[in-house]
Amino acid sequence: MRTPLLARIGLGLVLPVVLIAVACDGAAAPSGSSDGSHPATLAGTNWTVLRVGTQIPVGGAEPTIAFGNGQVSGTGGCNHFGGAYAYDTATGALRFDQIGMTAMACADDRRNRFETAFSGALVAVSRADFDADHHLVLSGPGGVIVLAPMAKAEPAQTD
Repeated sequence: MRTPLLARIGLGLVLPVVLIAVACDGAAAPSGSSDGSHPATLAGTNWTVLRVGTQIPVGGAEPTIAFGNGQVSGTGGCNHFGGAYAYDTATGALRFDQIGMTAMACADDRRNRFETAFSGALVAVSRADFDADHHLVLSGPGGVIVLAPMAKAEPAQTD
């Protein structure tokens, strides 16, 4: 059964509005486990999502997050997102602002479901900590996102 074009367009318009509305709600206490240490900085770091709550991403479609100087970008496994963030190195408090996401429909329903869980947790993040395995743990009322550092590409060697 094919999804009517109007329904797909409606989802494409509603999802970004929901993401922005949730991102603007900065309330709630953090959840999830960590060893209590906070990153010294997030700027210049790149991460791959290992899990959101108890869900693991679809192989080959792992979401990513790249932190710049006050800007964040990445992929949810299908769609790309970007926006601003504020991070307090003393407390580990993290807030995302004005997060926008493309609204392409993925062909794989598993990717769609995981991306929905990821984006819902991402826009509600209130803390950044390290766990005992030195994974980055982003937590908040929307759940917990556990990330591993992205492997750095080796520079190409020239002869």
